[in-house]
Amino acid sequence: MTIELIIIGDEILNGRTVDANLPWLAPWLFKQGLKLGNVSIVRDDQAQMLAALELAWSRSDIVLTSGGIGPTLDDLTKTVLAEFAGKKLQENKLARAIVENNYARLQRPWSPSTNGYHLIPEDFIATDNPGGLAPGLVWLNNNKALMAAPGVPKEFALMIEQVFFPLLKTKGFNVAGDQAQVIMRTYGVPEEKIFGELCPSLWQQLEAFGKVSSLPHLTGVDILVTFDEAKNKDKFQMKFKPLSSLAHYRVTFGNGESFHWNN
Repeated sequence: MTIELIIIGDEILNGRTVDANLPWLAPWLFKQGLKLGNVSIVRDDQAQMLAALELAWSRSDIVLTSGGIGPTLDDLTKTVLAEFAGKKLQENKLARAIVENNYARLQRPWSPSTNGYHLIPEDFIATDNPGGLAPGLVWLNNNKALMAAPGVPKEFALMIEQVFFPLLKTKGFNVAGDQAQVIMRTYGVPEEKIFGELCPSLWQQLEAFGKVSSLPHLTGVDILVTFDEAKNKDKFQMKFKPLSSLAHYRVTFGNGESFHWNN
């Protein structure tokens, strides 16, 4: 299951706002055993948005967008989604009910003249927004899903976690992955010594289990191995116990379990 995120907003590319949705989404997906395949950031520009959608749809099973579904003139996401899917914007009874409920929840008045929240592309599904006003949008086509959420971080996270992925489950999407990761945290030993002197074949040995990456930090090095399957915990404990030649290292699994050695 390949997943892609399109972040929409001039304010991000202008440097006025720092995107908080990607840093939340990537680890959240990892906890589900899933991974984010690609990310793009585009301006509030119809041509850029359409190009990003076409590319994402060509290579991913689930395409998420953040931003651009609000009430202002630069909120173009709904219009672009309609163009991309070859649909027309039209009034949707479910979208209208969601909007009325959201405004009532916040004790604010709403009418169709207030904004166009009740207008969505035909054949799209309007979804609840537990943290805001604008309905989310979902389009299911050819066993793929296109889902548009607000850019406000709280609204985005709640919609992904409480609305979008539960909906995908009910539609038969397999959104429970089997990705796992181990983190081998070393202390006081630089990268070049680990891979060049102490364990020159370590990288190649780890690649037999999954994708390897090395992240230096102030006190040592984190060696990460990401698996396609989470079956190899016991193999790791048996295979790499000899790494106790390192001064101190710890292996941590995605579920929080860990083991370590000290010399």
